[in-house]
Amino acid sequence: MRRILGARRRHGWQLLMASILGCSHTAPFATETQGALGPFHPGNPALVSVSPGSWTQDGRGILIQGKCLDSSLAEAEKSAFRILPVVGGSAIWEFCELRPWVAGSPDSTWRFVAPAISRDGLLLYVEGIGRLSTPTRPWPFPVNWHAELWLADTNSVRALARRQLLVLYRDSVGIPVVPPTAINWIAEMAWVGSSDFIARAQYLAPNATVTEFGLAHGVITPNGATLATIPGTAFVQSFAVAQAGTTIAFTGDSFNISRVAVAGGPVTLVATFANSAVRRVVDISCRDELCIVLTTDPTPANLPRSTLWRLTLSNGQLLPIQSFQAIFGSAKLSPVSGDVLMFGPGGLSLYTNLVP
Repeated sequence: MRRILGARRRHGWQLLMASILGCSHTAPFATETQGALGPFHPGNPALVSVSPGSWTQDGRGILIQGKCLDSSLAEAEKSAFRILPVVGGSAIWEFCELRPWVAGSPDSTWRFVAPAISRDGLLLYVEGIGRLSTPTRPWPFPVNWHAELWLADTNSVRALARRQLLVLYRDSVGIPVVPPTAINWIAEMAWVGSSDFIARAQYLAPNATVTEFGLAHGVITPNGATLATIPGTAFVQSFAVAQAGTTIAFTGDSFNISRVAVAGGPVTLVATFANSAVRRVVDISCRDELCIVLTTDPTPANLPRSTLWRLTLSNGQLLPIQSFQAIFGSAKLSPVSGDVLMFGPGGLSLYTNLVP
């Protein structure tokens, strides 16, 4: 990610701003001084954002999905991706959608979903675009919206050179235009190679109900992309790419961890949690053979607790790392260290050297 995290960065507190204005994608980068120099609350853990996020694939930054930093844009619910330094602090890159809100016009409201950035600075993301029924009120999502899968090159000299890979959600003023057996939404993505990725594939209905299709192997082609579902993953709740990009570890229910090859094949049970009737697996994140698993545990209602576990894929060994008197929604292991990002009460926290 040369432009994002490398030589083009002037100072750790300056922001490389990439913007799309209307349908034009040729505006140059600009730099501005932004915000504080460190995390919101330093320490271990350090609060790094009030928005959810995860690591960049190379572990050199934290990719955040939230609102634009500019206060006037944030008040208008403008969506943005940004990258923070690996220790937290002010953004060093942001992609902010700046199109104006125009009541009744096409392409007036939007949301970004499922970002994944590769070691080479290629950004996969879903962009949903809709209309406003009044100057301040959008149509209820997803009625009268459309969505596409985009591939953007953050290293480009253009603002954010991108191309459309797939057409996803469409409707006709609330009437479906594709059958419920078709993939038209993606909830999460992860790179597994220079031109392929894993996606959590779904069908999104106009009434906002979602049907899970499980994991799909995506391949980027000169003309777009293809998605092929991976058998045995229909009930995936969370997943992580492991073992040098050859394996997917995933949870399909509340207590089992399984794995399957990226290329498909038999699904293998890796580990099972005891007390499965009351403990719930929330998230999994891996680096090669090492994974971390986040669970919520049975406690009195006034003492919620989450536990982080260490899982070795080669032998299925589960060992507790630490318990927390709070409910966390995600836990992401750094690709290069024992640091962990956890999203929960208050926002996204960075735990340094949490995993031995």
